[in-house]
Amino acid sequence: MFFRQTQSLSWPLLVFLTLLSLDLCACSHPSRAGETESIALLPLENDSSAGAFDGFGNAAPYLIAWQLDGTPDLYAFPAVGLNAAAEAHAGRILYGWYQLRNGTLEAHLTLQTADRNRTQSQATFRGDPASVLNGIARSLKASARSLEASDDG
Repeated sequence: MFFRQTQSLSWPLLVFLTLLSLDLCACSHPSRAGETESIALLPLENDSSAGAFDGFGNAAPYLIAWQLDGTPDLYAFPAVGLNAAAEAHAGRILYGWYQLRNGTLEAHLTLQTADRNRTQSQATFRGDPASVLNGIARSLKASARSLEASDDG
């Protein structure tokens, strides 16, 4: 069976399809000025054999989200994993690990695009838990709230 092309695509249809495809491609671009950027904060993995900061990795995303809450043009939220970040349409993902080294908390973090094709930054933060969290939050937005160090031993 042979098919015969009876009519070619009209130019208005071609223009429409071209504009539609360009619009769909724009969804993968980073946020533009004035748009709210979203960052998924994943729990940090404990790479330390010491149990002194066991809960730090699970608490960190919630504390950083609180520190960044209310900052203009940024929505940071805790996510339990990559699937949760994708479901929430995160533009970027912050993940990493921490350990206790020479009595000091050390956190190693990576900020990537949500499609994980491009690493935007990597950083290491050292100190007590509050100063580590303050450093992380301020690296995302300079106007982040600060946490006060606790004197609880």
